[in-house]
Amino acid sequence: MGIVRAFLFKIKQKRAMSWTTRFLGIALALALVMALAAAGAQSAPPAALRVGHHPNLTHPQALVGRATGEFERQIGAPVEWKAFSAGPSSMEAVLAGELDLAYVGPGPALNA
Repeated sequence: MGIVRAFLFKIKQKRAMSWTTRFLGIALALALVMALAAAGAQSAPPAALRVGHHPNLTHPQALVGRATGEFERQIGAPVEWKAFSAGPSSMEAVLAGELDLAYVGPGPALNA
């Protein structure tokens, strides 16, 4: 009886190892495909980020980022700056697809 149990235990181990080996092989293949896809995606030149802002002191993040070039350094792509005099017009530009990002107050963002 002990020999049969030992034999059955070895068969179960082989099945478990083969399943584990298959799983690891599939996972490795998927990781390789994803890595190659990511490498291909990174080779494309970055598109310009279109940013809308208000040229006044109520939105200093955009003014400082534009003056220092920090946006370009952080994202690694050129930034196209567009100035707006009011929040609703900049939100219209975002909704129309003319801007990727806009600095606005809470009112225009809620109304959009």
